[in-house]
Amino acid sequence: MKIIRMLEQKTLMVQSKPGQQASGVKVRLIVEGEISSPGERLFEIGAGGVLASDSKNNQSRRQFFVLQGIGELAAAWGEGGEVLGVGTMVSFEAGEPYSIRNIGDAPLLLIYLVELSSSEAQAAQPEAERPLKSEPAPTKATLRPDLRKALIYFDGGEPGGNAGKGTVSYGSYGIFVPNDKGEYKERKADEVVRHEFTAGLTNNEAEYLALIRGLEDITRRIESIGQSPTDWHLDVKGDSKLVVEQVNGAWKAKAAHLKPYINQAQALLNQFGSHTLTWHDRSNSVRVLGH
Repeated sequence: MKIIRMLEQKTLMVQSKPGQQASGVKVRLIVEGEISSPGERLFEIGAGGVLASDSKNNQSRRQFFVLQGIGELAAAWGEGGEVLGVGTMVSFEAGEPYSIRNIGDAPLLLIYLVELSSSEAQAAQPEAERPLKSEPAPTKATLRPDLRKALIYFDGGEPGGNAGKGTVSYGSYGIFVPNDKGEYKERKADEVVRHEFTAGLTNNEAEYLALIRGLEDITRRIESIGQSPTDWHLDVKGDSKLVVEQVNGAWKAKAAHLKPYINQAQALLNQFGSHTLTWHDRSNSVRVLGH
């Protein structure tokens, strides 16, 4: 049995961005233990506050469940609409705009859920995040079952450098396939895959998720050709010193909310027969991943 005390989780202020409105809104990430997932979070809308998003920012199905307070639901900002009371569940399809305003005196508490795609659900493991949007991975990188080795670059963050303030975070990883000599041409990856994650993540969390997504992807690809990661060597490089050192065990994690990420990354890496995880200069990430 796991118990998560939601109101004791850390609070982040949510700020507006193009296509979205957040006034008097705080968010608490559910980031404790193996059942945690920042794709599941608790929004707190202050009296008179509003949480709204237009169709361009809603790329996946989402649900809100009212735990406390009274709200007003509308399809556009500033419009009157349906009253939401305690115990109400409201669902929005991908591309559907919405506006939720607190019309009571007490804080309006909403559990927020993002629905996983079928492919993500099949690959889901206990972790600390679920992506809002993932671009389909192009099949450019063809693995070498004869050489049984690969290289991954990873990097994550937020467009304005302010992840954790309500903007959508991103992560990318590049896959390198060795040539006949077993060498990598690191000027350009054979394939680059980009993900967008839910708002409210820190830069460190986005870095971890980029690493985890890359490790999950390469594991699935190896298994899809009938081989096991235990027979492969994997090299991984990133420009986050914190992520590299924490996953390697050289640095301890002082922030409790990062521990689920560390555990998952270590578990994925330990599937391989051998692996390296090393730091490289940011210029390498920019050259290969574009950020």
